[in-house]
Amino acid sequence: MASIRQSADLAQKIRAIVVIVTQTVEQTNRGKGMQNILIITVIFIIAFFLYNRIRQGSANVIPGITKLDPQQYQQQFKQAKQVHILLDVRTPEEFVAEHLAGAVNIPVQNLSQRLQDVPTDRPVVLMCRSGNRTKMAAQILAQAGYTNVYDLGGLMQWKATGLSVR
Repeated sequence: MASIRQSADLAQKIRAIVVIVTQTVEQTNRGKGMQNILIITVIFIIAFFLYNRIRQGSANVIPGITKLDPQQYQQQFKQAKQVHILLDVRTPEEFVAEHLAGAVNIPVQNLSQRLQDVPTDRPVVLMCRSGNRTKMAAQILAQAGYTNVYDLGGLMQWKATGLSVR
């Protein structure tokens, strides 16, 4: 829902810029063709960057995936003792070096072939090193029909909050 509001806000800002530039062009339209071309070019550049920003923002939103920070995970799953699977999607080498207690390792590269190892009857909490691979894993699970998926992000954020790892 927030991304829809952000998109609407950006669209409103683009409209305001277009109105201002249009008024400026109309006021300076007497023999200043080169200036008008420059202004129009600037409008298109701004619109292009705003469009890409909107597109990137909506690419990060995956229906059915809930973003969690480490504190929310602790409260919602650990302290509440809610049954779930904590799925670490990093490589086996990264997992052996350090991981969260209770985590199961299925690398994102193998996730599509190992969906049978990911239960559908309880929440799936995803984590990796920085949060990039959890987005890929979330997309794979969403496409496979999983609806109770949480993106915990990365181990770096976890450690930055002072929480322990194994």
